Amino acid sequence: MSKKFVISTEADIERRISKGFGLGEGVNYIPWIRKHDFGSLGTAKELFGVKIQRSHHLLSQLEYKVFLPFERSPHVLDIREQFPLLDRDLVARIVSQMGCRPPYYPGTKILYVLTTDLLLTIQTVTGPRLFAIAIKPSEALQKIRVRELLEIEHRYWAAYGVPWMVVTDRDTSRNHWLNLRWLRQSATLHSKLSNPDLQAEFLTILPATASNDTLLLRDILSITATRLGIATEESVALYKFHTWHGSIDIDLSERIELTKCIKGFTIPASPIPIPFIGESLQ
Repeated sequence: MSKKFVISTEADIERRISKGFGLGEGVNYIPWIRKHDFGSLGTAKELFGVKIQRSHHLLSQLEYKVFLPFERSPHVLDIREQFPLLDRDLVARIVSQMGCRPPYYPGTKILYVLTTDLLLTIQTVTGPRLFAIAIKPSEALQKIRVRELLEIEHRYWAAYGVPWMVVTDRDTSRNHWLNLRWLRQSATLHSKLSNPDLQAEFLTILPATASNDTLLLRDILSITATRLGIATEESVALYKFHTWHGSIDIDLSERIELTKCIKGFTIPASPIPIPFIGESLQ
């Protein structure tokens, strides 16, 4: 069983930093807080990334819902969750300016290492840029202390010139999340299906078959599979793969179901926008 994350001295913080927590990029990044460090009402999730090949530690169902669209977006180059605000001198100055109660570790006078839920590296027309995301249930924003801590976080990133925003459950869609969760199952393909010629043929045959708008999606994919000489489940996997990666453009606000008639899709697809942020960094 993993040892719980307990901070009672400055040495504890330095020891954690020396072990690499909160440092690194890409596959080498280690979140400051991991799933097993604290209780989270059973909603924390450890998820191996399809964009960044490492375990991501998402501390709530809402963080998971927000994470998936960012992982899908081709604009997002890196995702670092539970990113620590290690410049605690800056945090202390911000707290003093705000005149609010300092965040201390319980039972100590040790200034808390605050974290940002997601720190993104986003490709823009001028090059890669950082963007910080705080994720909170909308009802939590009614609490004065939550708003104070968010304002500390906001001012921290402003001091570094990093854009910051809050995403709540009101910004998410249940259908969109469930669709992405389903599509993500085939975000990577085994060697047979990764053949470029097979994929190109799939993207040619599929729309022609789907022109019959009385067919169920399952039947469209079955017919496509027969024409390609592959199994139906392989055709489904190709559909999920290309929809996840944006080669197939469909309305993700409507639940994708194999037993429904498909309402249509576009090939080639429109570019996938940056979720929640839109085009503000392009």
